Amino acid sequence: MEENLRICLLGKVQVLRNDEALKAFPRVLALLAVLALSPAKPVARDKINFYLTGDPNGLSATTLRGYAHALRECVGKGRISNPHQGALQLDVPLDKIDYWTFKDLLAQAGSGDLATRIETLRQARDLWTDAAEPLAGLGDVHFQYQVAEMQRLRREMYRDLVAAEAKHGEVAEALADARQACWLVGDDDGHFSSTIEELKKRSRVTREPARLQLLRSSRPIIFGRDQELERLDAWLVPDAELVRVVTVTGPPGVGKTELATTAARRAQSRFADGVLYVDLNGFSDDQQESIDDVRLSVLGSLDVRVNGQLAKDVASAYLSELAARSVLIIFDNAVNSAHVWDLLPGGAGSVVLVTSRSRLVELAVSKSVDHLELGPLDPEASMQLLADAIGDDRARNEKDAAERLLTAFGGIPLLLIIAAAQARRHPQARLESLLEEWKKEQTLLKLDVPGNRRLELRTVLSWSYGKLSKNAQQLFGLIGVHPLPVIRFEALTHMSGVASTQVRTGVAELVDANLLNVVDGHHDRYRAHDLINAYAAEIAAQWPASEQDAARKRLLEYLAHAGRACDLAMGSERELPLGPSPDTLPLPKPTTSSAARSWFDAEYPVYVAVLNDENFWKWQEYRWLLPLTLVTFQWRRGYWDEAVRFLLVARDLLRDVTTSNWGQDEQRLLIMTYRMLGGTYRLRREYPLAEGALRQSVATSVKAGDRHGEALGLQSLGVVHEEQGNWAEARKEFPRTAELFGLLSDRRGQSHALNGVASVFLADGSPHEALEKALEARSLASRETDPNGWAAIHRNLARCHAELGEDTAAVDYYRSAIEVYVEQGATIKEARGYFTIGKWLRRSGNLADERRCLERFCELCDNQRNLSEVDRERMKKARARLTQIRTR
Repeated sequence: MEENLRICLLGKVQVLRNDEALKAFPRVLALLAVLALSPAKPVARDKINFYLTGDPNGLSATTLRGYAHALRECVGKGRISNPHQGALQLDVPLDKIDYWTFKDLLAQAGSGDLATRIETLRQARDLWTDAAEPLAGLGDVHFQYQVAEMQRLRREMYRDLVAAEAKHGEVAEALADARQACWLVGDDDGHFSSTIEELKKRSRVTREPARLQLLRSSRPIIFGRDQELERLDAWLVPDAELVRVVTVTGPPGVGKTELATTAARRAQSRFADGVLYVDLNGFSDDQQESIDDVRLSVLGSLDVRVNGQLAKDVASAYLSELAARSVLIIFDNAVNSAHVWDLLPGGAGSVVLVTSRSRLVELAVSKSVDHLELGPLDPEASMQLLADAIGDDRARNEKDAAERLLTAFGGIPLLLIIAAAQARRHPQARLESLLEEWKKEQTLLKLDVPGNRRLELRTVLSWSYGKLSKNAQQLFGLIGVHPLPVIRFEALTHMSGVASTQVRTGVAELVDANLLNVVDGHHDRYRAHDLINAYAAEIAAQWPASEQDAARKRLLEYLAHAGRACDLAMGSERELPLGPSPDTLPLPKPTTSSAARSWFDAEYPVYVAVLNDENFWKWQEYRWLLPLTLVTFQWRRGYWDEAVRFLLVARDLLRDVTTSNWGQDEQRLLIMTYRMLGGTYRLRREYPLAEGALRQSVATSVKAGDRHGEALGLQSLGVVHEEQGNWAEARKEFPRTAELFGLLSDRRGQSHALNGVASVFLADGSPHEALEKALEARSLASRETDPNGWAAIHRNLARCHAELGEDTAAVDYYRSAIEVYVEQGATIKEARGYFTIGKWLRRSGNLADERRCLERFCELCDNQRNLSEVDRERMKKARARLTQIRTR
């Protein structure tokens, strides 16, 4: 066996390689424990079954083989053997298993001089690196006898060690070990208590050490917190010069108390006067502990009586007593920094460990503090916790549902424990059905907390909400009105209707209370956990309907104006009847198309949510304004299906408006909606639908006397004919459109139509005439105001030069077009450009550049959604050609 591999049974069962714990499910580790208790000996299947399930026939042979396979992957395939059918054997040296090393050291301590015995017993003591019971972290297993035997040996070890140290004159060490033994192995017969009294007399110790008031962990193992425990281990060390302060903060249910008390158990032997635990009741229905009450409680734990009842007498006694002690104090559930400020002791040699839902910013700024911000568990640790709680078999058999459950509860240990408790109460129910029931019936917030059936999850969250200022409470409710748990600061500001400085203060309070978190990489966007967001929605639902509607309408107003600003930055010239934006409306100011796309990338889910949410439908004008605001972005990003769905709703709503109520805005918007529908169908290669929508656009424009709308519809129709190779129709549409745009003095439209005429000439085999029209189109175009039209013209200029055999000029023109497509984020157009250039480079024999172009084409297409059949066929051709090039 490798020298760096060790198996630990004394405490949390684990396999260490290079002192790092290897990952394994609890049931696999339980199998390891069974084999490690009988190393180098075959263990029959019925015995394994009994230890793991309590039933000699509890596991099938297939399940057991699965565990054995996983164990081989963990410890090494050559270390788990099958000496005969139905049995397993662990083949490792005894000195690689801490339990057998421990027993060997106890045997060695039976002989030798006193100093050697003490050293040997201390080595045995230090093998127990965790305060947990032996064989911990295995879930529902049946090692009661083995655990009792190990604890008996541990108790005997402490008795022998304390006696030897006292005999050797090491009274302080003996006293510390006797106190440690009281807590770790108990003192039912009073042996250690009487020993402590005798040792105190010998050492003339007159102060009573602090009583150990640590909360027992609800679980013997903490999943996924190894790194955090290591950091706390390094921090919870007495300092001879000062009192150290350590803070553990995080959202409700993330496991702060459990982590703090576990770390304290591991560190308690470092403090001569022990460990004190004080629940400040900062977040509970119980009355919050006052400073004087806490001081008196601590002094009482130290058996110190205060002469006088004045606050100054209590404070003086508190500071004086703690200054002379070495103690670890846990202040759990502090509301904020002020709650613990006056409880920090003076002197040196002690450590204060504070937990809070608040980030305790003021404490961290003003004191030398080691801070640990505790976040959700990662998916692997979450699954380990769930499997430990509901059983490995159930977690494995319903893996997909378990993973969805983990996603729903976001890695918050308390939520996972609540879910597991519910699952255990319904052992026959599928996890998927339980999760759907909780979501459907909106009962998540009603689930009770294990260990306290009268305490609902909603109540736990209400404790945090109740500590907020009125300003922060109002913002918290607005987060519940918002359709998603992620919200932009500017949107929240406009929804609130108050000054941004006031919102900034309230948001900081919510972040400090761990009810909001900053989205990574976005200082102006915030996220609430799904369950916190659900609670915020409950708070908002208690508001008057008029107040909720006002917030929703202001959100729609923000999305319309902000989206319009980004739509313009992406090159759209569509005019929407939004009117001027309010002076107080904070809008994005993108200076490039790329910046506008990035804004839409982040906010697009919000648009989708409000357009799908019936609560936002009463303001019908936004059900057509928002789709028209989004469509350019949707075209660029390939969100064509959603574009069609939203535009169809907009079309139907606009058509349903009676003619008598029609104004010019509604007519123009319906014309525009038809045209955008046609453009989207064209992108999806649904040409009959595209043509139908565009003809509706033209007909409606003619009826309304909208010549510009008519021209735009005809231009789009020409493009549809062009893409289908229907040159007869295109030949009719483009010249007519160019004439119409000329009459309207629309240089942009005219350049588009002339470029279409150039395409017709190319199809007719007249590249010289095509080049003339394309150059005329370019003279009317502007790269700044119409980058896409400019790129389309350059694309046609490239085709003209290619038809004339001028490949170098063709490549240069197409590269100019590609530059625009990169800026605009038109990925599929960029990809097609590289494919076309690759063909021309092949014709000129430039294999190196051809290869680079085709590789870039394939790379872009691999990451593109809604890839057309034509582009898929191009992909096949490109890959085949690349194979040819590479094999040359």
